[in-house]
Amino acid sequence: MEKTDAAVLIVKYEDLIGNESKTYFKLLFEHLQIDMPANKLIALLDKYSFKSLSSGRKPGQENKNHHYRKGITGDWRNHFSDRVVKTFKEETGDLLVKLKYESNTDWRQE
Repeated sequence: MEKTDAAVLIVKYEDLIGNESKTYFKLLFEHLQIDMPANKLIALLDKYSFKSLSSGRKPGQENKNHHYRKGITGDWRNHFSDRVVKTFKEETGDLLVKLKYESNTDWRQE
């Protein structure tokens, strides 16, 4: 996606939960001009990790009854009803294409 406003930082969910999450959260806090010492950032990421919030499950271990279902990227596709897809497309246009989640706007045609 082309960034045209320096005040906007585009961060993907995958970046925040991936192996480089510390790097992306550091970038995010710097962008927001929040002083976040490395030791506090590590403690914060540990406290709010999927494993901590899901009572010890690892990402990919699903609990359909828990607020933190699965903790993996792309799982949203499994939970978008036709109505949600239609509304999402109306509200966001080609955002998923711009962010490279989809290759064209015909994803999951109604």
